[in-house]
Amino acid sequence: MAIGWVGERGICKACGGDGRCAFLYGTKSSVLSRKGSTLNKPESAIETQLEKRARVARDGKVAMDEHAARVAFVANNTEKLRALRLAKEAADRAEALANPPPPKVKRIRKAKTAA
Repeated sequence: MAIGWVGERGICKACGGDGRCAFLYGTKSSVLSRKGSTLNKPESAIETQLEKRARVARDGKVAMDEHAARVAFVANNTEKLRALRLAKEAADRAEALANPPPPKVKRIRKAKTAA
């Protein structure tokens, strides 16, 4: 649970007043326990367990869809870059075969003479 602070209008700056943090509606008496007690919490802010499960399931599905889209994008980009790299390597090999580099000149060492 995040801990936020209350602004001028009594709305938490950390969560925007949606109740995700320890301070609700600007009063110390509405601080929640670690177990998520609903003590001093207005009835309209209480979310039933089924609603919470449904919201978490929706958020999870959205996150998984975003992740799958990102994975597909990366795989597609990797495939395109691999194709470009292989085409460039093939072109470089073809150019190397068509225009071989000049042969290297070997230096002939002179024999040492005894002085």
